Amino acid sequence: MTTRKADDLLKIEEFYLPFPFLLHEEAKSDMARFIALVNKAIDIPALGMCEMNRVIFFRHVHMCLQEEIEEQLFPSVIATIVMLFDMFGEKMEAIALGKASLYDLIQETSRELATAK
Repeated sequence: MTTRKADDLLKIEEFYLPFPFLLHEEAKSDMARFIALVNKAIDIPALGMCEMNRVIFFRHVHMCLQEEIEEQLFPSVIATIVMLFDMFGEKMEAIALGKASLYDLIQETSRELATAK
């Protein structure tokens, strides 16, 4: 977490955590689509990627008054990071490393949902 002063009244707190794998060149478009799908489904979109350095990351920026520090901010952001890693980490790694395509994961999810009924 980094904290910086935006102005005399505001403070910016940024949480940035890269995933522990790099994005393969051929997986960029599938990963971008997957991240867009996940971000659309969650309350606070926080996943991103940088094509230039092949990093996939979690990023949350929070602005608050200089004197205010929200006690629940840090635990809630950590809980969100853990949830996203648990829910999507393996799938994101499979896409990033070229072991699965977005289409493969959609098909797999469809089969899982069909058998769960």
